Amino acid sequence: MPHQKGSRWHPILALVALCLAITAIDRLVVMASEARVDMANTDWEGLGTNVQGRTVMDS
Repeated sequence: MPHQKGSRWHPILALVALCLAITAIDRLVVMASEARVDMANTDWEGLGTNVQGRTVMDS
């Protein structure tokens, strides 16, 4: 691969990698916060109302 072409595409590849990293981190944060909400509902409301509480929060 020629050096000129590599240096031309490097900023674009870096930008794509940055976007993918931000997306992955955002998904992990959302998953972690959802898991935390599920644990909180289970601890406070019990298993029976966990699904109902989550449905209210989602809608």
